[in-house]
This record gives sequence, C-alpha cells and structure tokens, in this order.
Amino acid sequence: MKLLLLRDTVDAIGGRILEIAPEAEFAVLEADGSVTGDRDGIEIIFWGIGVHRDRRVGVVLESWNDPSLRWVQGSNAGYDHPIWMDLVHRGVIFTRAADIWVEPMAQYIHAWILAWSQGLEGQIDRSRARDWTQVPPDDVTDRTLAIIGFGGIGRPTARIAKALGMRVIATRRTPGPAPDVDQMFTPDRLHDVLAEADYVALCTPLTDDTRDLIGADEFAAMRPGAVLINVARGEVVDEDALADALTNGTIRGATIDVTRTEPLPADSPVWTLPNLVVTAHQSGDGPRSEERLNALFLDNFERYVNERPLRNVVAPEG
Repeated sequence: MKLLLLRDTVDAIGGRILEIAPEAEFAVLEADGSVTGDRDGIEIIFWGIGVHRDRRVGVVLESWNDPSLRWVQGSNAGYDHPIWMDLVHRGVIFTRAADIWVEPMAQYIHAWILAWSQGLEGQIDRSRARDWTQVPPDDVTDRTLAIIGFGGIGRPTARIAKALGMRVIATRRTPGPAPDVDQMFTPDRLHDVLAEADYVALCTPLTDDTRDLIGADEFAAMRPGAVLINVARGEVVDEDALADALTNGTIRGATIDVTRTEPLPADSPVWTLPNLVVTAHQSGDGPRSEERLNALFLDNFERYVNERPLRNVVAPEG
C-alpha cells in the first residue's frame, strides 16, 4: 500500500508505520510543496496539520481522484466542507480528528469564562493606568454553564466546569445522563436551556439543523448578564443578531473563535462590536496537537491494516 504523508509525519512516525505494515510505501510531501517518491497508486492520504493553509493543499488535492484512494485521515474536527462529503459519497473512507482538539478547546472555553468573570480586560487597563480602584469580580461557583451540542468538546468542558463548582446543563440529540452534566436536554428545549445559563458554550457541529441556530429569538431567551462563547462554526450564529444583542445589552458579552467569513476582514463591523472578543480560529491549537493527531492516525492505520472499524468515520449522512 502507498501512503501520501507530510515530511514531518514520516520523520515522526514513519518507523512505526513500517512496523505495522512493512510493505508500506511513502510518497512524501515536502515543506516546499514538492513530492519525494512515486505518486501513482495512492491508497491512503494523511492530511496533516496546516496543509490547508499553504500551497501543499493543491498537491494533496491532485491525488484526491486517484482510483486507488481508499482512506483519508483528516486533521479537522468538523466535516462540513464539501470536499469531505465528496470523498464519502465516492466511497472513500474519511476519518476526522475530533478527539485531538477537545482538551485545548475546553481550556479555551474556561479561560474566557474566567476572563469574563474576573473582568480581566478592565483589570489590565486599570493596572497599566496605575489605578487602584477596586472592582470586585464575579464568582463562577454555582453559576450555570450551558453546553450546546454535548459531544467530544463538551465532555472535558463539563469536567472542568464541575471542578470550578459550576452547574452544568447541556443539549444533545440523544437524551440521558452524561458525566459531569447536571441536566441534559434535547435540542428542542434550547430556549429553556438558554434561559438558565450564565455562560453559553457553542460546541455543536455545523449541519442543516444548526446553521443560524442562535439568532434574535435565542438571544432574547438568554439572561441579560449571559456570555456567549462560540468554538463551533461561525455559521451557527446569526452575526447580525449577535451585533444587535451586544449593542442593545441583551447579553453581557461574547467571545467568538469562529466567524462566518475567515479570516475576518479588517473592515468587518464585527471587530467594532461592544463587549466582543474575536480570536483567529485557534481554540484547538496547542503544542500537543500534532502528537495527538499522529497517535490517532497510527491507531486508525493499525485498524485499517487489520480490517477493523476505524475511529471517527464520517457517514454519508454526516
């Protein structure tokens, strides 16, 4: 079997791949976009971190239609881009990397919960101005966190929240209890959940059901002091409704790691909204991401070689 891999991947785990499948051959995608080795007959593509941000993506996509292609391991958590579903509908196995991002994303959510709770921006401004004015912070103990779309990200988010003494409520399609969740709701109870929450973390995948999930009616259902944190997809939130909610004080604030257009243009009015923090789709990034992704690929590769079910397979219906 032949694999198309990044040079960094070969250097890190090439030996382990050959231990699992001694007959494996590598076509190696170099940092400059060139390929070392024969590119014909690629059976497996391991889509590494950062490929979509540079010219190497074009080289990878040239092998997309190779008739020998059987499996693509992505580095992304989501599956909403058309190229992934194109693979799936052609019968190519596509596995996403949902598991590797969840811990840093949960940490991101709680970093911003605590930042909003402590009034961090104001505290920094007063410190730099040598202003000794005391502005007591909030206390997250017994505050309610709503996790919208309880799944991989939701599990560590709930765990950390309970360690902070928070009450946790959540939504997911399948009812029933979950570790560290005080009450689980089905998605049709979204407004009930929002009405109870001091902090709302959007962790849902982007689907037809979740596009524009949070709009004017949902913001109206929230508490006036609520804070929204979005690590899902920009399209999950109606940005016009978000602008109105922040401008009118319907909610206290928001931190969004995703926007409908990325990168967010410098002239976008989103940048100027009051009580809004924008980060550059980085909540899942961290020094261990590549290590975790390589471990996931090796696990799936061993499963593939031994004809066992792979982890994180995306089905044709999403």
